[in-house]
Amino acid sequence: MATQAATPCQALSATANAGNPAVLIFANFGFYHMARMRALAELLPIAAIELAAEQKLYGWRTDKAGYDIVTLHKGALEDRRSLWVRLRLTILLWRELNAIRPRALLIPGYSDVCCLAAAVWAKMRRARTVLMFESTEIDRPRALVKELVKKCLVKLLFDFGFVGGQRTSDYLEKLGMDSRRIVRTYDVVDNAFFTRGADYTRNTSNRADWGLPNEYFLYVGRLAPEKNLERLLRAFREYVLNGGSWSLVLVGMGPQERFLKTLADRLGLSGSVYFAGFKNGQDLFPYYAFADCFVLPSVREPWGLVVNEAMACGLPVLVSSICGCTPELVSPGVNGYLFAPHDEKDLTDKLTRLASLPADSRVAMGQKSQRIVSAFCPAQWAESAAEALAGRDYDG
Repeated sequence: MATQAATPCQALSATANAGNPAVLIFANFGFYHMARMRALAELLPIAAIELAAEQKLYGWRTDKAGYDIVTLHKGALEDRRSLWVRLRLTILLWRELNAIRPRALLIPGYSDVCCLAAAVWAKMRRARTVLMFESTEIDRPRALVKELVKKCLVKLLFDFGFVGGQRTSDYLEKLGMDSRRIVRTYDVVDNAFFTRGADYTRNTSNRADWGLPNEYFLYVGRLAPEKNLERLLRAFREYVLNGGSWSLVLVGMGPQERFLKTLADRLGLSGSVYFAGFKNGQDLFPYYAFADCFVLPSVREPWGLVVNEAMACGLPVLVSSICGCTPELVSPGVNGYLFAPHDEKDLTDKLTRLASLPADSRVAMGQKSQRIVSAFCPAQWAESAAEALAGRDYDG
């Protein structure tokens, strides 16, 4: 009698139940990572390891109480600038893997010595390695020698790739990964968390309660050069000079904060641009809830998870064409528009076009955003991860 082949989840669960769970490694578990871990844990037993307890770059404050996450360094990830700290973390990670003895590992990249150590450990123990990969070929300049090194690492150390979308998949293929060994839907957020939070905020308060302007474009992220906020301010100034009445709200912190505030004053935008500072988790709800449109103007952005957040909150989006998420998440004229990030006039035109739409059209765009992003959720992330962890054999 023929037997039915096991699904990826069943295959990996059988391995895990035999005493060898899969290991999920992240530099630091923020909100995105916690949602992904919880979803994967519903499918199969896993062990979670983070390299450090916090990451100053993003300022995440994440409640990890009740979750069995091994933290190798109780301080910040940035402490690893010290050679001694890097060596210590590598040794600790190696010891943890020896104790857990996983049959499969989800590894966040290859540029960090700890990630490389995890991949080498896996190869020595014949454990499956899944590369969680977020780069695109166009997100930064590429040097030939470095690309050759990356190709060697990908071919020697990793069995499968786990990527966000088409641009990331294309780049990983170029680095030598067989397209049949690549799964997608890596870049997700907890959609339900943001949808429920925004809806509750809209139903129980209003813009004035939070000191927010009547109509506004919203940006959420670091105030850093790669986010292209100087050009956004200049494009927004032209929008205002052309008669635009909306405001611009910038949520975040970063190295350009003082410069951008000075620039906004110099451009005569002090009454139209609001700097809200850093917000985390549920503190973001009011900003998403009452925004009329979300803008991400980056000149370097492998994906752009804040676009996922905004879409989950039901917002139309204006997104730089260079952002990795655009082929999957932005349908021009349907849930927003794309613009060339180095072209201020194009950005001004798109700000003007979106703001000139009737309110019901913008609401309809936001609803389409929610439908599009619904396919990019933690449950789908977990299914894709389980497929890669279970592995498949291919000819050739």
